[in-house]
Amino acid sequence: MQKIKNENLVFKIISPFVFSLIFIIVSTLGTLYFLQKKHINQQSMEKLENISAVLQKTITSDTKLLQELIEFLQKDDTLIYNYKNQNREWLFLYLHQIYLDFKNNHNITHLYIHNLDKTNFLRAHNRKLHSDKIERFTLNNAVDTGAVSSGIEFGVNHDFALRVVVPWYDDGALIGYIELGKDIEEFSKELTNTLKTNIIFTLDTEVVKQTTKQKSLDDRYITLDNYCVIKSTIVDLKISKNLLEILNKSENISNIIYEENNKIYTISSETLYDMQKQDIGKSYIFIDITNDLRELNSILLQLISMLLIIGIFVLFYFYKYLKKIDKILEDDKKIIELNFQFEQYVNKISSELFVNIDIDKSISNTLKNLGEVLNAHRAYLFIFKKNYSLMDNTHEWCANGVNHEINNLRDEETKPFKWWLRQCKELKPIIIENIYDLPKEARNEKSSLQQQNIKSLMVYQIISKGSLVGFVGIDMVKKSIKWSPTHHSFVKITAEAISKAFDKKADNEKIVDAYDDISLTLNSAFNGILVIDEYGVVSLYNKNFINMWDIDELSINLNTHVDLLNKLSSKILNYKQTLNSVQFLINNNSAELTFITYLNDGRVFEITSQPRVKNSVFRGRVFSFMDITKKIESQKEIELAAKVFENSLEGIIITDSDTNIIKVNKSFLNITGYKIDDILGHKPSILKSNWHDNSFYTNLWNDVHKYNIWEGEIKDRRKNGEVYITLSTIILIKDSQENITNYIGFTRDITKMKEAQNHIEILAYYDSLTNLPNRTLFMDRLEQSLLYCKRNYRKSALLFIDLDNFKNVNDTYGHQVGDLLLQKVSNILLTSVRASDTVSRLSGDEFTVIIRNLESKDDIINIVNNIIEKISKHIIIDETILLDIGSSIGAAIYPDDTTDKDELIKMADEAMYRAKENGKNRLEFYN
Repeated sequence: MQKIKNENLVFKIISPFVFSLIFIIVSTLGTLYFLQKKHINQQSMEKLENISAVLQKTITSDTKLLQELIEFLQKDDTLIYNYKNQNREWLFLYLHQIYLDFKNNHNITHLYIHNLDKTNFLRAHNRKLHSDKIERFTLNNAVDTGAVSSGIEFGVNHDFALRVVVPWYDDGALIGYIELGKDIEEFSKELTNTLKTNIIFTLDTEVVKQTTKQKSLDDRYITLDNYCVIKSTIVDLKISKNLLEILNKSENISNIIYEENNKIYTISSETLYDMQKQDIGKSYIFIDITNDLRELNSILLQLISMLLIIGIFVLFYFYKYLKKIDKILEDDKKIIELNFQFEQYVNKISSELFVNIDIDKSISNTLKNLGEVLNAHRAYLFIFKKNYSLMDNTHEWCANGVNHEINNLRDEETKPFKWWLRQCKELKPIIIENIYDLPKEARNEKSSLQQQNIKSLMVYQIISKGSLVGFVGIDMVKKSIKWSPTHHSFVKITAEAISKAFDKKADNEKIVDAYDDISLTLNSAFNGILVIDEYGVVSLYNKNFINMWDIDELSINLNTHVDLLNKLSSKILNYKQTLNSVQFLINNNSAELTFITYLNDGRVFEITSQPRVKNSVFRGRVFSFMDITKKIESQKEIELAAKVFENSLEGIIITDSDTNIIKVNKSFLNITGYKIDDILGHKPSILKSNWHDNSFYTNLWNDVHKYNIWEGEIKDRRKNGEVYITLSTIILIKDSQENITNYIGFTRDITKMKEAQNHIEILAYYDSLTNLPNRTLFMDRLEQSLLYCKRNYRKSALLFIDLDNFKNVNDTYGHQVGDLLLQKVSNILLTSVRASDTVSRLSGDEFTVIIRNLESKDDIINIVNNIIEKISKHIIIDETILLDIGSSIGAAIYPDDTTDKDELIKMADEAMYRAKENGKNRLEFYN
């Protein structure tokens, strides 16, 4: 019984294979038959294409040759003279010899001279035939256009030839036409000799009758149903029944098999067209495939033999490797499922940690996901406190039936757990499969774990901003476990994700704190402060500005300087002068100016404006508003204030009428770093940093003498060489006779405030990787660009740029190389656009370009071609990595496509995706 069972098993294994082998052999035979037919068709099509190409090349070459020969004849003065004198006999004798030379050397079969009325004056190839009216398209076309005319035509004398007709001029006057022709039979011979194939030309019977003006065809043609054979390279052509059926087909044929005299041919046909693109006949190409079939049959027999041998060999090893293959497939399936599960897990926790605002809830959900996906009994997070002296169990998840330990592990001292703390500080994962495997020095750790019923655990550290902040882990309390690479991958990626979430939280808190500090500083400033961007839009102001002007709150990024001036116009007494000063500053980006504005209520404001510059690029202006009403009304109060200047927190300097320093206060010495003996007797220029040019100081002193006061920012230099920024006020003191007695300067070091302001602006409006405007600043720039275009009746364009194959770069080389590539691309974009255009990075590998003052689509095309060319070149990273990428670019135009900002963004994005679909590395317009 056991033996029979084994035989049945063998039969069950062998029989499917035998049937499969039979099926493979039959399928192979069928496939080879199909491949044989396909090979024949492909070879025939290649030869047909080659014949067509050679024929077309020959016709083109011969057309040029015939035209050159005609031009040679037209320069013959003897020929011109005798033609003008209508000396036909002499011309025939003269041209006939030339014709014979042409025929022998170039296979020319026809040479004509035609009169202006299209009557034939002379046929050099036929002495007796002349004076007949020629009605051919080539001649008619040359007469109608006055230009060279060429093409293949069938003539009244049964000649089917390539003809070239050239108008004949003498001293600028048209005197006739010269025509050369080459019979199609000559082309057939050349093709037959060159490509070793045969050709049959047929013409439509009605075309032959109409051209030759015959009612019926004579014996010179082999007549078919609708066609007649006019030329053939086959010697003693005989039309068999099978060939007759092929030649009688009205439609073109391709690779029809034809056998005759132990030879096998494929026949294909192409339609013949005359110069008027009319169907006049067909050309049939005969290709001998006999040897190819014999070779394929031989290959077929060899392949069948080889398949039988391989089948027997495979049968021998079939059973042996069947289970092995099944196991490999099962393992691969598990790996694929694990990778899919891991990818889903990463996406899920990324969404939790980086999208959800509540980070505590996000961490709790993440630990729940971690524990469930790994079938762990507990997942938790500990945070170190007080210089690693405490560790606090802040978050915990437990499976059903597992006790919570979070309340027992709050603010746990780390001193008893030295081994554990050392492992964490050395950033070594703590992997325990059995707590009895812990080293002796970890006896306290072992005791603590036993109290929690922990059998196995795995811990990875949390690193934030380069420092150890805690650890995340999982454990098993019901049984011990041997940790797999899967467990490591999930716990490690969870630790990394929580680390990045902590980094993000710290960055956000830092930004908020910095912004609060700037706001507090601005609102604590004595002066009113107003900041506008490069487009004149209000971007920042303090409370003193609102209080000084007694106006409502302004709309950030909406109100412009024009809106603000209109709102303040009713309050300003010298409005025209103020408007001129503001307009001067708007038109001169680098200008610094202080001017006085008088209000209708009697107050006097001193307004100072300086440009905001980042990386040598103009970013807007800062206006400082100071109420100097009391200063102007009473100079004595200023003198009195000078007596108590020592108590001022601002640096104060007093000079004589020649600007020699005679007194300074302690704050001034603290700010500048000078000692009292170092400064007295010197002029204030001792602090000069050479940051400002001479015109700045000239204007400063001019304002002091004109308005008795100047206030603004100055970059000075401390004694140690450090450059710092001060908010300074210079006051001119006069006696009762209006003679200058002193100058008093007030200075406040605002360097740190400026640095903080610049830093918060960079964090809020610029991409940290590329230093390009981020999405927030992009939306603002786009809106201002559209407002500008609307006011000035200009056009603007928006480009959406997405890098091709960027994901492959990240997958292959890592995100660090991807980041370096994004920086390279940012530099390429900045150097490819104009200074007035704006390049932004929205996210990932998605960039935008706002093109202002657009003249035409050519501006876009030129810029995009430059971008595509530069990005498509090899980009070298770290001098070792050579990257090949491209860029798909979509463009939408304001106002041609839309006047709505959001619609314009959507259109450019759709155009960019269309560029992706249409082959990538290209530009697509929305319309």
